[in-house]
Amino acid sequence: MAGAETVACTHYTRHCKLECPECLESFPCRFCHDEAITGHSLDRFKVTTLVCVKCNHRQPKALKCSECDIVFGKYGCLQCSLFDDSDNGQFHCSGCQLCRIGGRDKFFHCNTCGLCLALDLRDNHQCLEGASKRTCAVCLEDIHTARESAFVPPCQHLLHNTCYTQMMKKGTTSCPTCGKSMCDMSKVWAEKDEQLYETAMPSEYTGVCCRALCKDCNKESVVKFHIEGLKCKRCGSYNTTRSAGGLLRKKGKDTALLEEYAEEMRRFRLRERLAEERN
Repeated sequence: MAGAETVACTHYTRHCKLECPECLESFPCRFCHDEAITGHSLDRFKVTTLVCVKCNHRQPKALKCSECDIVFGKYGCLQCSLFDDSDNGQFHCSGCQLCRIGGRDKFFHCNTCGLCLALDLRDNHQCLEGASKRTCAVCLEDIHTARESAFVPPCQHLLHNTCYTQMMKKGTTSCPTCGKSMCDMSKVWAEKDEQLYETAMPSEYTGVCCRALCKDCNKESVVKFHIEGLKCKRCGSYNTTRSAGGLLRKKGKDTALLEEYAEEMRRFRLRERLAEERN
């Protein structure tokens, strides 16, 4: 439990406050400053003065108080003005020029992407120049300076790990920027195959197909029309969307536009509604 000589905010537990060089006010951390002060933010790299919580001594930035000798944090980084008594596996990355959490032995710095990534991505990700300088597509907050690690989907549109996890919990598996699948969907597509097999379409839709654009492989193909989903012929994905044009009916190897498409769809929906009412 934090004592009187410890300042504990929702972000860190430490024994000092940071003095903002802009407004000269002292705060437990830069986040607390930015929540309370408008018009400017606290630049951690420009902090030069600290205030000891134990003895209220104001002094140049250092790892401990020059008056009472209390250490400001079990982890201390003068470059980032970061002091913390909590053990979160903090380490300073010279490539990011920032402190990271999670343990130095669990991450590597990718010079092309410009950020620290989990070790299992060392030879398993496609580099994107300056990827870390972009914002998270979900919360629109900065990726590079975030306290948490980033998730790197195949499309390289980086997300915060927590934002990605929240999307998965809600069943959203496609990238909010480009629409590509962000994880291995092979099992889901196999289940979708079974679902379509077990869901028969009306006889008048035998041989009916349409053009579909796949968001995963960016290819367009003529596929079997089904109200439950359109399977890409090239990669097998169901992450597809109907392309322009009406339905097509297969005649041997050729396809012809269904002029009666609108009328058939109205009849199909009417039958569905009547069936629901009977049940």
